[in-house]
Amino acid sequence: MATALQTLTSSLQAHLLMARPYSIAEHAFIALAAKALATGAITPLGLKDAACASATLLLWFGFCWHLESVHKHENRPQISTETAAAGLVGGVALSAAISLSATLPAFLYSICALIYSQKEGTSFSLGAFSFVVRGASHALLFATASLFYAQFLSSNQLLAACAIGLAMAGRNLAGDLRDVQFDKKTFPVVFGASLARITVFALFLSAAILLSSSCGGLCGLPLLTVGVAALVTSNGYKLHQTSVIVTMAAIAILASAGEAAALATLFLAASAFSTLLFYGAVPRASNPVENSAQYFH
Repeated sequence: MATALQTLTSSLQAHLLMARPYSIAEHAFIALAAKALATGAITPLGLKDAACASATLLLWFGFCWHLESVHKHENRPQISTETAAAGLVGGVALSAAISLSATLPAFLYSICALIYSQKEGTSFSLGAFSFVVRGASHALLFATASLFYAQFLSSNQLLAACAIGLAMAGRNLAGDLRDVQFDKKTFPVVFGASLARITVFALFLSAAILLSSSCGGLCGLPLLTVGVAALVTSNGYKLHQTSVIVTMAAIAILASAGEAAALATLFLAASAFSTLLFYGAVPRASNPVENSAQYFH
């Protein structure tokens, strides 16, 4: 009995770790931001909000788990194809059950997951420009969440979706800079780290402009700081870690538009904490020396 419980606990830990726990709060932000932009408020919270957050997380878990089930890295826990499919199918099904309008972007998000998982395959263009697919997937994820609250996307929602997509593309490209010594076909490997850093800057600059256009004021300013950082640092590991926290902050600002800034700030604190706690726990060849096991013991 104890052995069975230990096996179950170990399996749950592995699946949680491969779902990038530092991004869980961020995806709750995406659901909140979608509601805030559609309705002008994020409170009161109800069953539809729980369903939106659940669908967003299921799709994200499915994305991560499918990636792991295809790549099968030796230094990471193994995730089954069936588990990955359950996450993606569950997310699409829940979206369809609540809002038919959300079905298409949720389905396209799943297609992006399938495409992105081939970034280490034989395709030169897919390997080099996989960050574009990753950005598109998050734009679709925000669109899915937004359509829980509206039948069609407004111009502000479209701007926000594009801003999130560009920021996530830049963040993913920063991750490619982090792993440049270990990858074979990514953008920094093919075109050089200097051009990659300039591209990260351009993506975050564009995202900052669009986000400010969507919700007004200087809400896109945090994204611009990451773009500038890409031009002045050669440490891809720290650049990507910083970009994770800052994109969370930008989405939190979007979620707090109009009201409930204190609640959004609380989520932001949880996001920053989970990033610092779990970021290094995901096994990567580019990780510093510390043992990932310490994050669970």
